[in-house]
Amino acid sequence: GETTQTIVVSSEDTYTVTVTDNNACSNSDSIFINVTPSSDPTIITAQLSYCINGGTIQFEAVDSGGIWLGTAINNTTGVFDPTKAGVGTHQISYTIIGKCGSSDTVLVTVHSAPFVYIGSDKDICSGDSIALDAGSGFVDYIWSTGETTQIIVVDKEGAYSVTVTDGNTCSGFASVYINEIPLPDPSITITEFDYCSNDSPVQ
Repeated sequence: GETTQTIVVSSEDTYTVTVTDNNACSNSDSIFINVTPSSDPTIITAQLSYCINGGTIQFEAVDSGGIWLGTAINNTTGVFDPTKAGVGTHQISYTIIGKCGSSDTVLVTVHSAPFVYIGSDKDICSGDSIALDAGSGFVDYIWSTGETTQIIVVDKEGAYSVTVTDGNTCSGFASVYINEIPLPDPSITITEFDYCSNDSPVQ
């Protein structure tokens, strides 16, 4: 229905134009416009914050067939390895190549694992107890005993471990072995209970 020299179209169809000159002579021409759907490279990986010891992550995008680029990410599969990337902020991009291709970019953050130390292996005397302290500043504490406090008190021989979680939901682990030493036996052993005052000393 347009009557201008130029028109703008955006849908797939056959378009025809008829022109008329000053002599009232007319002619027509047609063209088919094929619309290729644009690729959607939007990265849809929900989480963009990772722990360095949390394992690999599979990145995903709306449309497949693109190329992944960035630190420690597999160009084909989109598997990202925080351990190889290292602590810090990293740029990850996804590009679909072609006439209607496009790209998307996100920033991901890799956090360090929290350091937790509950000491070296220790000896305690039978009947004694010892406090194990995982340190302050963590969000969660889970001990092998089932306790969830920063400090626990133990009085039995065995291996004790704790897993802590920080504000970035990253976890750290530590363990220690407590060795219980039996108390010495103070029993007095003698073979005779009656002695004369002039007998030799008894050992």
